[in-house]
Amino acid sequence: MRKNLNILGKAAESERQHRYFFGATSAERQAMRYRSNAGELAKLYPNVYARQSYLESLSPRERSMHLIRTLQLMHPHWQFACLSAAAVYGFEYPYALDAHSPVFIATTWSKNQHHAARLERIHIADPPMTIRDGIRVTTPERTLADCVHHYSFVQSLGMFDSALRQGVTTFENIRTTLPSLDKKDAATVMNALRYADPASENGGESLCRATIIEAGFAVPRLQQEFVDPYSPTSHYRVDFFWPLRDGRKVILEYDGMEKYTNPTMTQNHSTRSVVHDERHRESVLSRFATVIRTDYREVLARQPLINKLAQAGIPPAEIHL
Repeated sequence: MRKNLNILGKAAESERQHRYFFGATSAERQAMRYRSNAGELAKLYPNVYARQSYLESLSPRERSMHLIRTLQLMHPHWQFACLSAAAVYGFEYPYALDAHSPVFIATTWSKNQHHAARLERIHIADPPMTIRDGIRVTTPERTLADCVHHYSFVQSLGMFDSALRQGVTTFENIRTTLPSLDKKDAATVMNALRYADPASENGGESLCRATIIEAGFAVPRLQQEFVDPYSPTSHYRVDFFWPLRDGRKVILEYDGMEKYTNPTMTQNHSTRSVVHDERHRESVLSRFATVIRTDYREVLARQPLINKLAQAGIPPAEIHL
């Protein structure tokens, strides 16, 4: 297929701006459809395209943000909401949602209006708006309220944790949205606030904690610190900690892959070195408590994590979700 210099130029410009590209004229749209049908371009949304090789280099979250930036350019009056706004704010949630969720925008129109493919409109009588990185979005508080309405507790707790950790909102500010919500949605937001904790360090830990809570176990303490008695300058913070009534103590460590691959977490040490350090860490912590470990796969499967917690004697919560 002959090169189309116009399309190549649009692709290069869009990639520099971390977005996709679109046809501005009927001739451009026709040319892009032709190349999309031939497999040269990937179609992400009506009249929105990317080079296939470039698309494959992007993570699910990057793909969401590329599409949002593109649609904001195409539709400057759009105001993004719910999960789309959460992505703009950088709130943490499972990557799987990026692949399967639509683009959300706020609208004052009728609730019964037609939803275009991959687009969902959320009816808000007077949508509260702010601008984040040049993108029109609902406020953090309204964004969280819409997310917890559309997604499960396990999927959305990390959004609340990260919003509070980033300091873009507070418990008090989130509560100010309650009068604008119906009774059921207000109760859902209050339930998320009851368990939200900015001490949660990342989305994986939030997902793990939400699963523990939903399974009916006692809520763990986060980031409990222990001091090595043989090396008083060595401090160890653990992901989850339960002091049990019988005097026993249980530590749960969540092993996200970032712990072994992210340079900011490994301090540029090799994987072998990080694994060695983790083994030493566990040997020290085992002096204080029973140490159990879990990972993303076990959390997603649920039952392996539930079995480990039950075998360790973690009691049920006094107040259930």
